[in-house]
Amino acid sequence: MAMTPEQFDSINKLFAAVYNVADSLGSEASEVGQLLLTPRKSFKSCKAFFPTGFKAESLTQEQFTAASRDADSINVLLAALPEATKTFGVFREDDSSSWLCVYWNSTAQIGSNAFFRAHRVET
Repeated sequence: MAMTPEQFDSINKLFAAVYNVADSLGSEASEVGQLLLTPRKSFKSCKAFFPTGFKAESLTQEQFTAASRDADSINVLLAALPEATKTFGVFREDDSSSWLCVYWNSTAQIGSNAFFRAHRVET
């Protein structure tokens, strides 16, 4: 099935939002945010995108927003797919290194689910 113009526009908005939010999520040691389009059906199933030993922790939207440190760019990211159900969390490697994540159940909107992750290193 071919992608519709609306799906194409939605994906473009989502990628632009990821780009704008990445720098606001962490310290100078942080990496860029990443967006993965995936057939995975849940936030927890996205553990496959991390090495063994990473632990998943659930967050509320409020906790996610507070952890992001930049409400403006996060609000743009979260508004990119308004109809999609979102799940928030962290995949933690250790006490100082974690990945702040959002999972969108967005197959109906863009033909795929989406998973955002941004690496944070506390310094």
